[in-house]
Amino acid sequence: MCMGNITPIIGTVLSGIALSERSRDPERHNQLRRYAWISNCIHLALVGVLAAFIATLIIVDP
Repeated sequence: MCMGNITPIIGTVLSGIALSERSRDPERHNQLRRYAWISNCIHLALVGVLAAFIATLIIVDP
């Protein structure tokens, strides 16, 4: 499944950039860190919705 491999990469890249910006620009570091957390939360929400959808399909299957 492609979604499981793409969406966490966005958060990982943003986290890496945030770590490199920590000492030079603390405000930019905080902004990138916040975006990384949002990206990871979106990923977890998508996985949860997909898991609920699959569970519903299994339960409803006659």
